[in-house]
Amino acid sequence: MIRSKKQSIAIVVLIILQVLVMIYWGMQKNGYHVDEMYSYGLANSYYTPFIQQLEGYGEEWITSERIADFLEVTEDDRFAYGSVVYNQTQDVHPPIWYILFHTVCSFSVGVFSKWQGIILNLICFVGIDIILYLLTKRLLDQKCALLAVFIWGFSIGAINTVTFIRMYALLSAWVMLFLYAHSLLFSESQLSKNKLSYRNLAFLMVTTILGTLTQYYFLVFAFFVCGLWCLYLLLRRKWKILIQYACGELLAVLMSVVIYPALLRHMFGGYRGEAAFSALENNDSCIEYLKTYLSLFSHSVCWGCLKIFGILAIIWILVWGFQHFYMKLSLKYDCTTRKLRIVGERCNHIDLQWTLPSCAPFLLVLVLSSCAFLLMIARIAPYREDRYIMLLFPIAAIYSSALAMAISSKIIYKCGFSLAIIVCLLLTMFSWKVGTYHYLYTGASERTEITEQYHLLPVVALLSKDYRGATLANELMEHPATFFCLESDLSPLQTRLQEQNLSGGFLLYTESGEDTQNLENIQKLFASPLNFEKLTGYRGNIYLVEGA
Repeated sequence: MIRSKKQSIAIVVLIILQVLVMIYWGMQKNGYHVDEMYSYGLANSYYTPFIQQLEGYGEEWITSERIADFLEVTEDDRFAYGSVVYNQTQDVHPPIWYILFHTVCSFSVGVFSKWQGIILNLICFVGIDIILYLLTKRLLDQKCALLAVFIWGFSIGAINTVTFIRMYALLSAWVMLFLYAHSLLFSESQLSKNKLSYRNLAFLMVTTILGTLTQYYFLVFAFFVCGLWCLYLLLRRKWKILIQYACGELLAVLMSVVIYPALLRHMFGGYRGEAAFSALENNDSCIEYLKTYLSLFSHSVCWGCLKIFGILAIIWILVWGFQHFYMKLSLKYDCTTRKLRIVGERCNHIDLQWTLPSCAPFLLVLVLSSCAFLLMIARIAPYREDRYIMLLFPIAAIYSSALAMAISSKIIYKCGFSLAIIVCLLLTMFSWKVGTYHYLYTGASERTEITEQYHLLPVVALLSKDYRGATLANELMEHPATFFCLESDLSPLQTRLQEQNLSGGFLLYTESGEDTQNLENIQKLFASPLNFEKLTGYRGNIYLVEGA
């Protein structure tokens, strides 16, 4: 009882420390990915999913109030879930995360803040920690469970998951819950009875629905997990369980379609779905993409040491095989002569026996389905970014903890857990120093300073595509007015130029690395010479234009 209490305190303290670490990294976030801006717009803009759909966009000056309304929840639009669902039907994702995000934002009316998204992700992060702990404890043991939470919760992958204001933290939470439901459903005691617990099956079905309505990649992962479990049940001739399980999961997917009919259009008719199927047929760069994803995976949750771990694993297997099949080696130290000898004894016969633990089928299904998912993502994902494999990061921590405990226990039997924690801590601190934080954008602080210094000036935003205006929305809401204009056609700007007082100057936002032609085109709109002072080139250029 006392030991159980200590273990509970240990996991609570560990999670609190990790939350504090995540808050620290959240404080370092200064900029946003374009998809994060879409997160705010899709969740909070009232029946206007995309910024380019604002009335007059690209044709007239857009006031800061209208841009703010696109990103923020107004008093009249709080808890407007119909708007959220509508916006998502026009996009390519299911609505659950956006509903939750809109709920958080509805408690802070008229506010745009990174913390609205980070708080939601932190809640998901704590959920992942708890489920990971319970799952690993169920599969392995208490020490491995604590170590798995330690490895995942302090990793670069966890930091990127929490600081990226999208649905991937919630997706990872549903995946872990999905796996935990499987561990309950297919416990050996349940299989020996040759019947499923309907309560656990219902739990699995609900989790499947929630995951499906959060991100469609959940279905890709679930397909491999469910397929392998069906194969396992088939091999064990558990016909009744197989039928109940397969029917339950198919019913869950069908219910997802009934709840959110746009799912079918998104997957089979939307541009993301079409691109995925096209890539599945024609992607000739799959090997290169896989190398990229393996590198991302390594630096996210393996401290950048995936190759080293692979080499060590191969060496471990070779040594083990040599020891058991050819010659048993042992170290002996002679105190008299002070000589260290390696003694080899040839194996005359081989007698190997394994007693597989009850968790072996689950761990095998999990590793095979994770590898299959990684291969599939390398083939169909639209971009080579870590977000598409974030759901694998806590899963990897289960195997990392098992490997770390196995090796450290061989080195120091009684203090193996302490050694594993120390090594993992050192590796984590090293990864923090050299790792890549994909979603902090710490350099964006200079753009924030420019916005604060020149907030009274209007802005002309030259865009390569009209939807790119969302990238700048959080900055432009601080200026009195903005004209969004395509680089290829400045005629709308020329028509409306005199409607805004530009005598005090204005800011020019561009996306190009080389703006010679853009600056010449802007100059042609004015009779007098203009002075262009480049203020920053971080994630696009900002010019102070005077002399208008």
